[in-house]
Amino acid sequence: MKPKHFNMLALAAIVSLVAAGVVHSSYNSWSDEKVSGKRLFPSLETQGDATGHITIQKGSETINLKKATDSKIWSIVERGGYPVDPQKVRKLVVKLGQTELIERKTKSQKLHAELDLGDPKKKGADAKLIRLGDKDNKTIAEVVVGKERRAAFGAGKAGTYIRVPGDAQTWLAKVELDASTSVEDWVKPTFFDIDKDKIKSLSVAKGDEVIYKLGVKGKKAGEFELVDIPEGKKAKAKLKTVDLINGIRTLEMTDVRAARADDAKPEMTTDLMMTDGAKYRVGMKIDGKNRWMTIAVLANGKDEAAAKKLAAATKGWAFKIADWRANQTFKKPEDVFEVVEVKAPEAPAAPKVSIPGAAKPLDPANAPMPKK
Repeated sequence: MKPKHFNMLALAAIVSLVAAGVVHSSYNSWSDEKVSGKRLFPSLETQGDATGHITIQKGSETINLKKATDSKIWSIVERGGYPVDPQKVRKLVVKLGQTELIERKTKSQKLHAELDLGDPKKKGADAKLIRLGDKDNKTIAEVVVGKERRAAFGAGKAGTYIRVPGDAQTWLAKVELDASTSVEDWVKPTFFDIDKDKIKSLSVAKGDEVIYKLGVKGKKAGEFELVDIPEGKKAKAKLKTVDLINGIRTLEMTDVRAARADDAKPEMTTDLMMTDGAKYRVGMKIDGKNRWMTIAVLANGKDEAAAKKLAAATKGWAFKIADWRANQTFKKPEDVFEVVEVKAPEAPAAPKVSIPGAAKPLDPANAPMPKK
């Protein structure tokens, strides 16, 4: 190898080592102390039940959870007090109480964004602010949550970068915090769930016009067929009645709001008659691309307790569901039926008419002699 080439390779190697060192120092040399076992909020282990308010903010997205003063019931402030799953609240408070500070990271505010620990109140922020307050909303604990670091403490044991608001010091903490600003992550998302084997019939209508009806196929519970098919129509070849049923028998919300006056007049409805005599109506209000559902119990049936429980959980609320789910059951007539092609009767065949052939001219040699 020529000396010139050798020098060039050596120089390139040095540059690579320097670059690698810069990258390494940017991420790993942030750590200057390990304090394994130090709790971020040690008081939460004994004072967790004192939490009465929770605020989670990420940029322009904010959700506030509040506990009723006379009970342990939690609700979403921005959604008119819709009830929260208490187990999800408890899980967050317990995790914050168990959060351990493991390793110091950068103090440089310029590098906070690298760990998603910038200003959580800034529009488009990646950082997330979690704040716990007591019954009077006085701060008990507050933390900014950033990136998750997978396998930080071994296979399947992730860590999270955090910092305390107002403090530039960042940390790698031994905790997985998945607090969300989405409503569906705090509630019990399934708001309507019935056994398809107990469905007797289903009908879908737009206003007063019934679009289609389903009834039990023969005596097979859970299997359905179209009934009362309009004259001149037939079911579309690719239509599956099981999809029509599955689109309504279990509904999960993506959002919720207090019912409005116009929800009482939905664009479309689905009536479900159950084998025990219960009758439910699911109304759909169309708001642009959004589909909002309301539930009405029209008859309790034999299981009165179950019907009353459903009515208590759904009355006064409208639930947003995924558009694709709504489209499974709420169909247009042209999505369900097609025109039966009627073949015109064939015209009767014309009778065959026998036409006598033309007389052949006689051969003069064989012509009869004229009588004298």
